[in-house]
Amino acid sequence: MGDVGVKTSEKFTVAYIHYFGPYNTVGPVFGEVFEWLAKKRLKSGPAIGIYYNNPEEVSPEKCRSDICVSFEGEAESDKRVRIKEIGGDYVAFTSYKGPWKQYNIPETYRNLKKWIDENGYMIVGPVREIYLKFPRCPPNVHLEVHFPVKKR
Repeated sequence: MGDVGVKTSEKFTVAYIHYFGPYNTVGPVFGEVFEWLAKKRLKSGPAIGIYYNNPEEVSPEKCRSDICVSFEGEAESDKRVRIKEIGGDYVAFTSYKGPWKQYNIPETYRNLKKWIDENGYMIVGPVREIYLKFPRCPPNVHLEVHFPVKKR
C-alpha cells in the first residue's frame, strides 16, 4: 500500500456498464466499454471500477459494480452502456504501482479502512479503483483506491 491520505477526488465523465458477478470477472466488461468508446471515436482516460458489495459478505454472483471508462467529449447512453458524472467528492485514498499479481486487494482495503477509522472518518459510499495505467498492459498496474468519507 502506498501513501494514505484524504483529498477531493477528480471529476470524471464515464461510460459504464452496471455488472453483477464476481469482481475478478470484470476484465472483459472493461474491454466492452473501451470498444464502445472507440467506435464512437471518443478519447478514453482512466478506467474506474465502482464496487458496491464486500465479496466477503455477499456471494460473488450477487456482487454489484459499475465498470467505467472515463472519456472526453459527448456521448449518449444506450441500452447497455450508460453515461454519468462521478468524483468531486472527499475521499480517503491509497495507491499501488507495480506487478498486477502482487496487488493484494483484501489487505489494501483492510489497511485503508483501518486508517479511515483511526483518523476519525467514516465511509459514506462505495469504493472506487481508478486504474491510471490499466491492466490491459500487463504485467504492471498503477491505481488508486478511493473510499468516499466524511469526518465523524
